[in-house]
Formats: sequence, C-alpha cells, structure tokens
Amino acid sequence: MSTPCEKHAALPVVGQSPCAGCEIERLMAENEALHAQVDTLAEWYANSLTECEALRKDADRYRWLRDKMGGCFVRRLDTEFVRGDMRLDSVIDVEIAKAPLANPGQ
Repeated sequence: MSTPCEKHAALPVVGQSPCAGCEIERLMAENEALHAQVDTLAEWYANSLTECEALRKDADRYRWLRDKMGGCFVRRLDTEFVRGDMRLDSVIDVEIAKAPLANPGQ
C-alpha cells in the first residue's frame, strides 16, 4: 500500500508510487500530452491528404494532356506548331534539371 502525500492524504487510492494521487496526476498529464500529439498527427495527416489530392489532380491533368499529345513534345516554329522528336516526359526532366530552383517543391 502506498503512503499518500499531504495533498492526497484524504484520497483512498492505492497505487505503486509513494503517493497514488501524485501518480494519477502524472499519468493524467502524460495522457493529456499524448492526446496533444495525436491531435498534431491527425492535423498533419489531414493536411497530407489534402496535399496528396491536389498533387493527384495535377498528375491527372498532366497525364491527360500528355496522352492527348501522343506523349510527344510540341514546339512552335514561327507561327506553326510541330511535333518534336523528344517525349514530353524527357523534355520536362531536362528543363527541371537545368533550373532546379525554378521548382522549389522538389
């Protein structure tokens, strides 16, 4: 049986620590901190889902456009558009590699 401190002497609580009341307070504080962590993680998860959905929409738009173009790069010569010989994905990769700061999200 534990010996309660003056603060918790009136409480008939049995525990493992020298004062069961202090142990209960410690556990309650720990529980509150864990709930705060769960809330933080839940918010992060919700934000991640929102960002993922936005990225998915961007990817779907790109794929739609790429498929409509037959996957080929279209370039302008004077006032006329012609198909290039490079695949659109390759052109994009080359341009990103040239200027990585232009795409800070990567």
